Amino acid sequence: GYIGIWPLQGSTVAQNYIENSCLVLDDGAAIYLSRQQNPTETHNSVVSGNVIRRVVGAKEGKVVDRSQGQGIYLDDHSALVSVLNNFVVDAEHGIQVHDAYNNVISGNRFYGNRQYQLWAQEQRNFT
Repeated sequence: GYIGIWPLQGSTVAQNYIENSCLVLDDGAAIYLSRQQNPTETHNSVVSGNVIRRVVGAKEGKVVDRSQGQGIYLDDHSALVSVLNNFVVDAEHGIQVHDAYNNVISGNRFYGNRQYQLWAQEQRNFT
């Protein structure tokens, strides 16, 4: 109904097939990483070889008529995450990088996502 996989620090998320995530809640992802659940400075996780399809998002009750269902979401100070060779189709954004830094995003394929294939969003200064 919400996030498909929410890994902890130092996890490897590999070779999964994730379909129909974010059916009930919005502003999530099929694979979601954030430093908020991992309070150390580094994350050191790997997200590789996953197939993500149909990240629906829940638009109901929102002012704007679009979802925030991402395929892969590096959120709030995610750092040192390697996102490699994943395939994302039919999400709002293939990958969203929100206030994240020092990550490697390489060899991914994003196709037919509704807004952007890659959305980089920065709202905070890092000190």
